[in-house]
Amino acid sequence: MNKKPFLLISLLFLSSCTGFEFYQAAYNSIAGTVIPNNYSPISEDYFLAQKYSFAMVKIGNKDPITMVLQTTKDNIYRWVSADAEVIVTNKAGRIIKTIGLSHDVDYISLEKVDLFSLEKKITVKKLISFDYPELLKIKGIEHYEPDSNLYNYSYLQGKSIEVQKINFLTEVPLISWSTDGFILLSNERVLASSQHIHPHFPRIDIYFYFK
Repeated sequence: MNKKPFLLISLLFLSSCTGFEFYQAAYNSIAGTVIPNNYSPISEDYFLAQKYSFAMVKIGNKDPITMVLQTTKDNIYRWVSADAEVIVTNKAGRIIKTIGLSHDVDYISLEKVDLFSLEKKITVKKLISFDYPELLKIKGIEHYEPDSNLYNYSYLQGKSIEVQKINFLTEVPLISWSTDGFILLSNERVLASSQHIHPHFPRIDIYFYFK
């Protein structure tokens, strides 16, 4: 599958004492496919050879890396790379915290949401913390909306699965920043996600493989 190339341009303006304001060009990162960045699914043999649940994580234009599921508690999943980078997700695959990236984040939801039973558009309030530059617990809003269509997702080479797509939009008014993303769900599991978590960090695509 192919998608149209996109251009992401962001400009940062710093003021002396009052903070900053981001200006980002609008773009469409999803065009005619639910498989971002032309990712090639893994083989079934590779999947079966793995001992633990894992995720293939693609940051920007870099090659995918493997992150292993280290712990899970109260529907919070902690994924760790060989370089000790950490991505924490909720059950639906939304990134809520990172550790060890060049620009870490912490997203705190102020409302409980079950995306697996989502039937209509909802809005969720957040407190968001960014690293570099540091902003702590600023107000954010996320809009989630289920796609009316079902899609076939290439889970493994030669094997597809029908998935529901949840689109979402994140807005942080204080810094005039917004970004979109999506999550693919099936049978109470997240299969893939595409999300942009920080104004100065590339988009992250995650492909989940549960054992």
